[in-house]
Amino acid sequence: MVFRNRVEEAHRGLDISGGDVSELRAWLEAVPCDGGTDLGSLTAPRTLPDDRRKDPPFDLWLLFSDGLGNVGDNRPTALDVPVFALSADSAADHALLRHVGRSSGGDYFNLQQVTAETVAARVVQAGSPPFALLDVVVDDSVIQDVLPTGRMPVDGRLTVTGKLMAEQGTVTLLFGWTEPVVTVTHLIRRSALEPVTCVR
Repeated sequence: MVFRNRVEEAHRGLDISGGDVSELRAWLEAVPCDGGTDLGSLTAPRTLPDDRRKDPPFDLWLLFSDGLGNVGDNRPTALDVPVFALSADSAADHALLRHVGRSSGGDYFNLQQVTAETVAARVVQAGSPPFALLDVVVDDSVIQDVLPTGRMPVDGRLTVTGKLMAEQGTVTLLFGWTEPVVTVTHLIRRSALEPVTCVR
């Protein structure tokens, strides 16, 4: 599907087999680029509402974008399956694309930093969700504006931020694959704010 100020109807019937993507390439090169982008209208449904052929549900979506929206809300919310975002643009909104990918259970790949083989291997593994931060539990009256929200795959260092509105508050991190299997709780004090190291 192509998205501009609105998401267009899905294009069907492209033949991709045996590594031959010439038909897909020809179709993409013929798509007019009008400059309007409303990322908030982007969806990643499990099935298409007009699917009369009863195709199997989608396992994932691939998003090719620079993440630079200029119409409407810039954060898509209707992401029902993992989205793997890819961009080779040095001026892309990498933070937004990373949020879209990881919060949906997918990932983001800066194609200037990773190889096509790395991307392919990660996408192939999409049927097995990675170990991730599943949720951050706080008292909203004590700690506000917590990020990240939603699922965040854990691969090395993980940063959780928020605003401490009282002298101290408790943060509980829930980790796992699909259900929480590791729970880590930290007491955060305003008088001793410093990065917290959590080792799995």
